[in-house]
Amino acid sequence: QVDGQTQYWIDGADYVFIGIVDGNKSGVTTTNLVNGMPSTIEYIADGETDLLCQTVEVTAEENEDDLVAFTFTHLLSKVNFTIKNNSTDAADYSFVVKNIKFNGNVSGTYNVATETWGSFATGNTIIGNERTVDSNTVKDIVVATGATSNELATEVLFLPGTYTITFTVDILYKGNLITSTNYPAAGNY
Repeated sequence: QVDGQTQYWIDGADYVFIGIVDGNKSGVTTTNLVNGMPSTIEYIADGETDLLCQTVEVTAEENEDDLVAFTFTHLLSKVNFTIKNNSTDAADYSFVVKNIKFNGNVSGTYNVATETWGSFATGNTIIGNERTVDSNTVKDIVVATGATSNELATEVLFLPGTYTITFTVDILYKGNLITSTNYPAAGNY
């Protein structure tokens, strides 16, 4: 029903349906309409909100009463960050990986018709497991003494693209800071 009125399939007519998940989430996405149909989606990365879209074209048949099925496509990349301690002699050592920054696309516009991204703006996305240290909120990953690995508590969602990843590793011995080193890395996600 549309506006309280029952709508019927017209035999032989072509129909286009577009479904979007999280297409109008406050502060993250805005869906732009043309003639009542979504044309573009403007997305601002928050690391948590997924974005899905699907266009389905249907030709009606006489007495058609089936529901229209959608198989949504994820428009974002899912990233996780795992820290591995490969040292076999790391007794009493712990590692804190902090200031994890992904520099790359932080917003973009998705064209529903062409199924392509464009109009990117770049910047930093800071990730990590949020915790409190000395009354301050920090985002980091801790590999405790004797542990072999640790990872982000949740996966992070990014716009597709090329990112430069930087982070700092603090090495502690029996809880005391020994050294702090910055690391760069690059890749496509």
